Amino acid sequence: MNYRESAETILVAASNGEVLARDLRSGRRRWIFALPRTPDVPVGTIASALTRVAISQGIVLVFGVETVADRRRTYGFGALHVLVAVDVHDGRVLWRNVLYEADQAHPPGTLLVEEGVAVATTAYATAAYEIAGGKLLWAEKNRPLPDHAEGVSPACGVALAVAGNAVQADAAG
Repeated sequence: MNYRESAETILVAASNGEVLARDLRSGRRRWIFALPRTPDVPVGTIASALTRVAISQGIVLVFGVETVADRRRTYGFGALHVLVAVDVHDGRVLWRNVLYEADQAHPPGTLLVEEGVAVATTAYATAAYEIAGGKLLWAEKNRPLPDHAEGVSPACGVALAVAGNAVQADAAG
């Protein structure tokens, strides 16, 4: 299967970190990929940790939150905001990068894909990676919004924009 044929694959991303690839015409499941979750983390804590996905160059980019048990943390777990590249044909992980580590599982912000580069942002950090191999091109810390100010999640208000035909995955679609 070449990349052109992979246009027959649709992706379904769930709030639990799973990405399901299905054949567009038959609905047959091709593969499933899941971000690691710590089993004892309360479901309500990660329910809002939506997963962003985009496809470029035959690679599925999954931007989401992994949880890891860590009793030293305030809530007994840590949250890693990660960008993972998965082969569109078989779901095999090609590379994985941690964008930001936090005490809470806030939802990722925006994933933007343009000209072989993926830019991911959270309320705390923004980073750009080469899609082909995952090489970090640049990164910077963002000045976060105050946590839960007037009920607003720290990831709210984070957006990226670029001229052209970029693919963007965020809460708005």
